[in-house]
Amino acid sequence: MRSLIAKSLVACLAVGVLTAAPAAASAAAAPPQVSYIDGGKIWVSTLDGKHKRAISGAAPTGRKWTEQTQSDDGWIFGVARKPASFGAGAPTRLWKPNGAVAVRSSLGYDPSMASAAVPVDLALTTGGRQVAYTYSYLQYAYPVSNLYQGTWVTNTANSSLTPINISNLLGTSVMGSRLFGVDANSDDALVQDPAGVFSPDFAPWFSLPGLYDVDVSADGRTVAVSFETGSSGDTKELGFIKTAGLGGAITAECLVPTAGGVTDFSLSPDGSWISWVDSRGLLAARTPASPATSCTLVKPVLISKTGSFPSIGATQLATSKNGATPKRKTIPSGWIAKWPKKSSTPKVGKVVKVGKPTLSKAGKKAGLRVSYRWYASGKTIKGATKQKLRIAKKLRNKKITVKVTVSKTGYTSKSKTVKFGKAR
Repeated sequence: MRSLIAKSLVACLAVGVLTAAPAAASAAAAPPQVSYIDGGKIWVSTLDGKHKRAISGAAPTGRKWTEQTQSDDGWIFGVARKPASFGAGAPTRLWKPNGAVAVRSSLGYDPSMASAAVPVDLALTTGGRQVAYTYSYLQYAYPVSNLYQGTWVTNTANSSLTPINISNLLGTSVMGSRLFGVDANSDDALVQDPAGVFSPDFAPWFSLPGLYDVDVSADGRTVAVSFETGSSGDTKELGFIKTAGLGGAITAECLVPTAGGVTDFSLSPDGSWISWVDSRGLLAARTPASPATSCTLVKPVLISKTGSFPSIGATQLATSKNGATPKRKTIPSGWIAKWPKKSSTPKVGKVVKVGKPTLSKAGKKAGLRVSYRWYASGKTIKGATKQKLRIAKKLRNKKITVKVTVSKTGYTSKSKTVKFGKAR
């Protein structure tokens, strides 16, 4: 196993070479784009920062989109946590490359670790099939407390199920359907057995003092690492490694000049771009052409001063007109068993009332919201948004109607207008 010296990222490299993964087939394609979190929403930007678009919309009530990741082929997975809360059970959403929502679910967890800090890292396999997310759980006990760390892996089709646990794997990244991460008990980078994303078998690849986080290109030939420096380990640096393939021989390495305090980072599928967060904000740049001679990033661009969780992939939603807004579902007709009817004739000084829609069992379970808006001869009546309306003198001879609307987040609402006739 090869050891890297932190400051120079050069020397003493004793590598245990694993079977190198074959390089992914390259094909002419549009330049990749970076997805990221900003202002409680999920955004996508071109890597020159010229085109940006929020693709998530608002998070469920009382929450914000707090973490997200993108697969190499452009699927996007997001988590919506409440501010300063644990992520266990938080709503999740999976977007297809065209921007349509594929799955709405929640973040599964081990019930014995319901208060775990999660997700610390997120990674998505190709096709958006599985998601891997790291956790940290401190179990208080006297006189000794225990810290549990690792990675949970689950299928995105129903991410609310209890995930598979891979203990002590941190900084998790994905190459195809194999995990790549950091051993929580050492400075070793670990590569998963080719058996697949749920396999518990890993082999060490290289070691770097203070190794904290890793990412890898789709062909396994470019690796980005962050590592802790300083006596307290609170400063993180960024480095590049060139290899013969995932688990293969290391051919070059260098230390990236950044503004310091590196947190999140992501490589493009072909390894030619990187996006990262440091003290300036969220940036993107081309990676060094030859890390053996220079580690200077090519023309860094500031994407966002407040962005976080960057992830580069094949998405084109920053420039696509067709799918930039998540497609909304239609509320099924079967959720509404019966619409209300008028209860009386409107008379000045009297109160008219409209009933609530009768919901089916599925409609009640879906948590539909009902709202009301009253009109006089087609014009809205100011402040009239309840089930009841008192007929004022000024409404005499006006045709009174009320629009009853049934809605649910992520769905196109349905409405029914109830006619009461002229007020007398």
